[in-house]
Amino acid sequence: MTKQTEAEGNPYVRVQRADGILDLCLARPEKHNALVAPLAAELSAQLRAAQTDPEVRVILLHAEGKNFCAGGDLDAFSKLYGKPPTDQHEEGRQLSELFKLGRTLEKPVIGAIQGNALGGGMGLTALCHVAVAGKSSRFGATEIRLGLFPMVIGPLLIDALGYRQALALALTGRVITADEALAMGLLHQVVEDDDILPCARRIAEEMAGRSPVALRVGMEAYVTAHEIQGPEAFAVMRAFSNVVFLSADLQEGTKAFLEKRKPRWSGR
Repeated sequence: MTKQTEAEGNPYVRVQRADGILDLCLARPEKHNALVAPLAAELSAQLRAAQTDPEVRVILLHAEGKNFCAGGDLDAFSKLYGKPPTDQHEEGRQLSELFKLGRTLEKPVIGAIQGNALGGGMGLTALCHVAVAGKSSRFGATEIRLGLFPMVIGPLLIDALGYRQALALALTGRVITADEALAMGLLHQVVEDDDILPCARRIAEEMAGRSPVALRVGMEAYVTAHEIQGPEAFAVMRAFSNVVFLSADLQEGTKAFLEKRKPRWSGR
């Protein structure tokens, strides 16, 4: 039996549960599923709750609309400048916490990635333990174009791509194809666009049918081994992120993007 609900008080995440699969759908297609604090907080809450829910064996992450996730919502982002520092810190913390979860999740996440997955969308792709995308999907850590740097998603990109590949994409802001993402290790399978979600769902269904003990203990073992490599990376990234967040160049880059013009960098 399938149960479907909209996350209470949060219209941006739709939730279904059936046959051991927690189906999480980003439901903000009119904004290309761009990340805002309420969406990030709800997605984090659902992922955390799943870790202790014995009925959930696998998580399927996908999105409505043309694009999986266009990254941060720049309209919402630009409005942060007028808010108190405590509000800015809280919204940044919610986004950071979402990606930090990527190293601690002990239930497998299967991602179905369509269209663009940029910035935080690329981070969500890296968060998935198995990621399926379409031939027309595109990926990029494009924050540098705004005068920012992909800090909070950085550790997950390094995990998925390796240090040099992740850094090169962060420095250039280059958008890559699905085939390039597959070759780099960000993706595990590239399919026809019409088969993205069906393929990911087949993988989730097959995985949910495996031994719950093997899944649970195996995931815990892998997560524990991985954590030994250095979870302090997130704290380091967050500290540097605070510096960049206060820069004049970030404000200029955001403003230029919204005004559809070339940024005038000051280097401050």
